[in-house]
Amino acid sequence: MSLKWVLLFQTVLFLIGMIIDNFKDLNRYTAVSISFIYLLTALYIWLEKKNTYNRFVSIAVVFCFTGDMLLSKFIPGGTMIGMGAFAIAHILFIIAYVNTIHDNNGKVMNFGFCVATIIYYLYFLILWNIFLRNTPSGELFSFASLIYGLIIGTMASVAVSLYINGKKYIKTALGAFIFFLSDSLIAVTQTTIVSNSEIIIWITYVLALYGIIYSNNSQ
Repeated sequence: MSLKWVLLFQTVLFLIGMIIDNFKDLNRYTAVSISFIYLLTALYIWLEKKNTYNRFVSIAVVFCFTGDMLLSKFIPGGTMIGMGAFAIAHILFIIAYVNTIHDNNGKVMNFGFCVATIIYYLYFLILWNIFLRNTPSGELFSFASLIYGLIIGTMASVAVSLYINGKKYIKTALGAFIFFLSDSLIAVTQTTIVSNSEIIIWITYVLALYGIIYSNNSQ
């Protein structure tokens, strides 16, 4: 099975979804379909490679898919539970990265990890203070978004450490970085109108999942 064809199909599906919504957003049926295809792809790669990285990544993508179903309102729960599903996904990504580093006798706490942590945390805390600290959604949402931001910042930082330990994981580091940017834009849009933010968020989210799922995959 060539994953290039799967990726091509996802790209065409993504374009169709944008056309349906006049390039302002991604049609929710299309969005969930792409998310489900990523889930199947992640599971396929895990079954093919049978390694620690792809095992935990595939489980994480299950929670990403669940989060997409919640946020697209295909299943009840709302934004808070959707955020919780994605938080679990990021924790599983972290476990995938850390265990992969240990499996290859590497070290998580390296210079790149420390620098990335400072940058990611500082950047998010500034965004949170400006856009999320006093949102109309209330204090609970504000606190939950703070915890979520620190989790995804940690995920992106550990991804940098993984790349430093093994250059073949460059897609992971880039995917995690794009994931962080995508969620940062979501944070901004809680209190500020950003032109074409919906489609930008979906594009970056899809690219982020591509980088993390397809990392260390030759196809």
